Amino acid sequence: MPILLNFATVSAPLNDGEGGSEGETIKTAPPIQQDVDLFEQKRFLLEGTKSPKKKKQHFPMKLMEILTLVEENGISNIINWCPDGKSFIILKIKPFTETVLPNHFHLSNFASFRQMLSRWGFKHVLQGPDAGAIFHPMFLRENPTLCIRMKCQKT
Repeated sequence: MPILLNFATVSAPLNDGEGGSEGETIKTAPPIQQDVDLFEQKRFLLEGTKSPKKKKQHFPMKLMEILTLVEENGISNIINWCPDGKSFIILKIKPFTETVLPNHFHLSNFASFRQMLSRWGFKHVLQGPDAGAIFHPMFLRENPTLCIRMKCQKT
């Protein structure tokens, strides 16, 4: 069961009393506790501090969320984990491009998605029983919070 974070609201001047108005409300993160899920902490930091219009989510976290919920969303025939849980495979590119990409990544081109995978360090399996699968050593089904540590290689 995921742990929900409570947002703290404080009334304090910004910039140590300079340039901010008294009593201005700012959102702060709750203190980090051992029992708070790291995945939820990262989600708060990425989404909770932005304006409601522009919520950015870490690309690997979004992909992990999609793969975690494939059965519930009815897309297990389009994208799914490989049996070992160390890689995933896109089974049907056209339905993936038409349904998953626009709804979750705001993309309409599969080549752009592949480019994003490459920028985040994902590799394609070329040989063996999992040929065609996509993997990253920090993107594992059994340890979903590990993907928080992934870094994007800016070009």
